[in-house]
Amino acid sequence: MSEYSERFYKVIKQAACHGVPSEWFFPKSVMEDEDKTNTARAREICNSCPIIKECYEHSIRHEEFGFWAALSPRQRRAIRRHERISFESFTTQALTWQINWNTSLKRAGRAEVVRKQREAK
Repeated sequence: MSEYSERFYKVIKQAACHGVPSEWFFPKSVMEDEDKTNTARAREICNSCPIIKECYEHSIRHEEFGFWAALSPRQRRAIRRHERISFESFTTQALTWQINWNTSLKRAGRAEVVRKQREAK
């Protein structure tokens, strides 16, 4: 998890969107009138949020769907391309962590076997 994401999760309860219906930020389709209204509400909430900077930093790197920091998924993708920011989903992070953990366990297991073999000699 990035430094920005850690900071983001520490301050999330200060967000203006905390407690607001999630469908405002994750519309089914921005083409439907109700979803357009909800999207406008979401942007207003984001623009008044005290942690919009933390939300922006987190969402640019980790969020694929929904409105974050008053930005749509399309807008975030454009920013990533323009700024050459790599996207790392939490699924990717979790898999990377699991692979590193398993590798560490295997190495520790091998080291233990070698240690026992040396002690047996």
